[in-house]
Amino acid sequence: MALTPEEEKKLREQIRENLQDREKRMVDNKEKAREGRQRGLEERLRRQIREEEEERYFSERGYVKHTNRYGEVEWLHPEEKEMRVNRRRSSKGNRKKSRRKRRIYLQWAINAGILIVAAGLFWFLLNYNPDAAGAQVGSLTVETDVPGARVFVNGDEDAGIFTPDTLLNLKPGNYYVSVFKDGYTSWPPMQRTTIKANDRQTLRFELKNAGRLGTLSVSSNETEFQLFVNGLPVRTDHLENLSVPAGYHVVSAVKAGYAVEPANQRVLIREEGVTRVSFTFRPSPEMGMLEVTSNRSNAYIFLDNYLTGIKANTGPVPVKPGLYEVRLSENGYESFPAVELLEIEAGQGYRLAFNMSPETLSDTLSLITSTPGAMIIHNGVILPYVTPVENYLVSEGTHYFNFIRAESLYAANEIRLDVNQLNEKVLSVDF
Repeated sequence: MALTPEEEKKLREQIRENLQDREKRMVDNKEKAREGRQRGLEERLRRQIREEEEERYFSERGYVKHTNRYGEVEWLHPEEKEMRVNRRRSSKGNRKKSRRKRRIYLQWAINAGILIVAAGLFWFLLNYNPDAAGAQVGSLTVETDVPGARVFVNGDEDAGIFTPDTLLNLKPGNYYVSVFKDGYTSWPPMQRTTIKANDRQTLRFELKNAGRLGTLSVSSNETEFQLFVNGLPVRTDHLENLSVPAGYHVVSAVKAGYAVEPANQRVLIREEGVTRVSFTFRPSPEMGMLEVTSNRSNAYIFLDNYLTGIKANTGPVPVKPGLYEVRLSENGYESFPAVELLEIEAGQGYRLAFNMSPETLSDTLSLITSTPGAMIIHNGVILPYVTPVENYLVSEGTHYFNFIRAESLYAANEIRLDVNQLNEKVLSVDF
């Protein structure tokens, strides 16, 4: 809505009055500021004149200007000023020396305290003996009829301990002891002994030459087949009278186009004794053929958790149709590929290749049976010591274990372990 002439005139007059008031305030402020500056200049001029007159007055009378430690100006005779300056310097020097001495004395006291504490701690540790309060120890002497056997206590090898020797400072308790020497088997395989305080026990082992032979007699309903002992093929000219080193062995038999029962047998060959095994073949045209090759010939072939009893590079062998996880497993070697998934079809032939590369034994495993003294089978191989075994060195990856006592096998299929997935590095079985 437009303004009337009277309203417009009234508004303009009001604005003009406001501007006049604003101008007046600006002039007043400038005048006050000018007056304040003028007063400040006059005050500084008065102070300067006063200081000049004060200095002229005292200087004419022989005084000198001195600023004390509080920042105040004093007029003193030259001798008095010199005396004050010297006294101040001396006081500062004395205080510095005093503080320096106190720091030196404090540092010496701290160093002495550290030396006293260190000497006391050293003396305490030197004389500390946690077993002196009453824990007693015993000793164990291990002897063999053939010296030089390594000694294992609770499955651990005592480094540098060879028979005959004595193990000192054994705490009271039960111990499982076994011995091993290349080319020999020990009897008994393991002995249990109880060590008492201040007691000395003696264990004796008989070492038998592993080169001594026994006889393996093989019978079958077929005359022509391939026989394997410890995964390697042997001649079948005299099946009823095969000379085999004494000890545990894996015996397997195969024939193309036939299924065999049992596929393999684990037997104990006794010195100068005869061990008999029997295989039964039945025609089975639906069998497939599998050949496994590798850069090493010492690793057993495993189908799932089943030990075939046959090693790599031994040619094609018959396998029942089905889906299998095929592995080569040998402690201290890494297999590539780690596993092959293979479906065997009737009448078909298959060939798999594995490369085995050395691998550091970087992990440990404890092997325990409910009744000690069981022989340990690792990747199809009988180990030279018995349960319990602690800190047994293994390489990473998949391993197969089983246990045998006399001629009784713990399980028909091997126990498969992936060391990398074990939370507790322990294999304990009720056997």
